[in-house]
Amino acid sequence: MEIFSAIREVGEASHRNAISISDTPTQLTLSAGKKSIEIRVVGLNTVYYGGSNVSSGNGIPLRRREMKIWNNCQSGFSVYLVCESGKSSEVRVVEYA
Repeated sequence: MEIFSAIREVGEASHRNAISISDTPTQLTLSAGKKSIEIRVVGLNTVYYGGSNVSSGNGIPLRRREMKIWNNCQSGFSVYLVCESGKSSEVRVVEYA
């Protein structure tokens, strides 16, 4: 299976440290000076994304090896990530200028 990134017309890529996601929502904020952010689930459990009160019942699921891209974001963009109760997973993050 091939996975392609759909980010176009962006500048330099910057990786961030991997993030451990638990059953408590974790805020992921775009760094200053960056326009786009890409995440990929590398842990075994599904990660859900959404607003500050995201849960496994109302969030959008991302399974292992799936990715999500937010492109041309406004300054201060953030999203929350969470796993099901009692589970955790790891997410890798790349940002683009």
